[in-house]
Amino acid sequence: MLDRLWDKFDSLGDYRNDFTLRIRRALSWMECAESCKDGPDGRFIFYWIAFNALYGQQHLVNPEDRERNIIRSYIEKVVAIDPVGFYREIRGEFTDDEIGALVENIYVLAPFWTSGNWKRALEGDAEQVDKALIWGNAKQLLTILFDRLYVLRNQLVHGGATWSGSLNRDQVIAGERFISFLVPRIVDLMLSEPEGDWGTPYYRPVPQAKRSRDA
Repeated sequence: MLDRLWDKFDSLGDYRNDFTLRIRRALSWMECAESCKDGPDGRFIFYWIAFNALYGQQHLVNPEDRERNIIRSYIEKVVAIDPVGFYREIRGEFTDDEIGALVENIYVLAPFWTSGNWKRALEGDAEQVDKALIWGNAKQLLTILFDRLYVLRNQLVHGGATWSGSLNRDQVIAGERFISFLVPRIVDLMLSEPEGDWGTPYYRPVPQAKRSRDA
């Protein structure tokens, strides 16, 4: 899959813009994830970095921005390219039980850590996932799945978990499997819409400034 995506990227030609910057960065981190021998923890982190390269916006450098809303808007834009095809790919890879196990894992449910009403939130998400599976709604399904993956990302990247720890491994193993399947498909969809409005990635390359002696 990764080789095919690199070939598809190379077929775009020599022009360089914000879109190709996103894709090149994402593919480089996906390559790192594929070669990672450090277990699901490392692979998840590298795949999340790849995903972050795809959805990140320049203004998100400001920590006050609500990143989850940006992710949800991004998912909506990606799914709109081929909602039926994307949904079929997801359903061809994951069973109802596998999807349900990640959604119902309370340790990657944000309200479990922040709110006393987490049971209501869990029930609401489970109901939304059931409806998404019945109606073939890829956007709704992915929104909830990435909500769970975002919490797992926070746990691993912000030191809220022990590397390769013995506790709560189910969400790490499942999370790595989901993200390693979804991110390549997302890149594939983006490559079919290179002229789309994907926004401005953050930390764009800039020419190296000459250092002033008076600085």
